[in-house]
Amino acid sequence: MLDGVVRALARSRRCVVVTGAGISVAAGIPDFRSLHGLYNVVPTRPGASASCATRGKDLFDVSVFREAQSTADFFAFIGDLKQRSDRADVTRAHRFIKQLDTRGKLLRCYTQNIDGLEARLPLAQYTETCADGKVVRLHGELDTVVCTRCGHACTFSMALQAEFLEGRTVPCEACEAHDRVREAAGKRSLGALGHLRPNIVLYNEPHAQGEAIARIAAADQRRRPDLLIVIGTSLKVIGIKMLIKDLAAKVHERPSGRVILINKEPLGKEWDAVFDYQLLGCADDMVQAI
Repeated sequence: MLDGVVRALARSRRCVVVTGAGISVAAGIPDFRSLHGLYNVVPTRPGASASCATRGKDLFDVSVFREAQSTADFFAFIGDLKQRSDRADVTRAHRFIKQLDTRGKLLRCYTQNIDGLEARLPLAQYTETCADGKVVRLHGELDTVVCTRCGHACTFSMALQAEFLEGRTVPCEACEAHDRVREAAGKRSLGALGHLRPNIVLYNEPHAQGEAIARIAAADQRRRPDLLIVIGTSLKVIGIKMLIKDLAAKVHERPSGRVILINKEPLGKEWDAVFDYQLLGCADDMVQAI
């Protein structure tokens, strides 16, 4: 099996990589669904409220903002996750992706992760002003926070981290400044102003970048990738499942195209016809083997 993977890597010219939380575990950032993953760690972390004990996964749902206590739990958790991400270093699996880019093989890296470790390789993020960027952040990132009302974005500074760690809701300074200008002009106050939240996508909320990501994925498929590597993900999210299956179908249009899974645990049988090779084990160990 390894020989086939090595040959596929050697002949590839346009490789797409899709990563999940498993790629960052070796950096000290837990995954989501394993025994020690975030869905299980969140309710038992120091400082978590009693109501948080049954809501590990729910803490990543937009409904978390409905109640003051769940909002405080969410902010405290995000503050901790941001600190973990800032302390983390890139893993061997991250460097493997950078090597693909250095060798001119990397077409795109789609990441579900919000830790931003790809930027330290460095690999540039694809944006409207950086069309040559290789990284597409599917679920946002922890580098910035945004206002829930006006959309103003600012850096997730250490001062903001400290506020989040205490579970505090931080008002948006841009909203406050705009409201003061209105009042000085004799206009009515806007009333309830926005607060800052991490610039990530939660379950059951609209994806502000969803259409842009769909356009990027469609353009990448038109470029006829010849290799797809999926690393460290359980493929439970519907949107990710669709992306993988669409990319895999395009890769398999080429007789030599191959689709590779690198994951700690096997996936369901629905994926048997999608992946040509499944390398099971720690992401760092698997990329070292190939």
